[in-house]
Amino acid sequence: MALSESLVADRCDVLEDLTIIARMALVIQRDGIEISRERAAPQVYPRGSDVSAAPARVRDLATRLWE
Repeated sequence: MALSESLVADRCDVLEDLTIIARMALVIQRDGIEISRERAAPQVYPRGSDVSAAPARVRDLATRLWE
């Protein structure tokens, strides 16, 4: 029985000034099946900020919106 946890962006909102706010969730899985999901602190990415370490969903949004 293998447990794993990951921090995922389960919702992203975009403000008028193109700031991205990512609602984060801590997901715990057992053998690949989600057993728990808890909200974590949101992460804010102002336009033009470095998103190289951000979740893929945020990077994709930033690429489409900021360039």
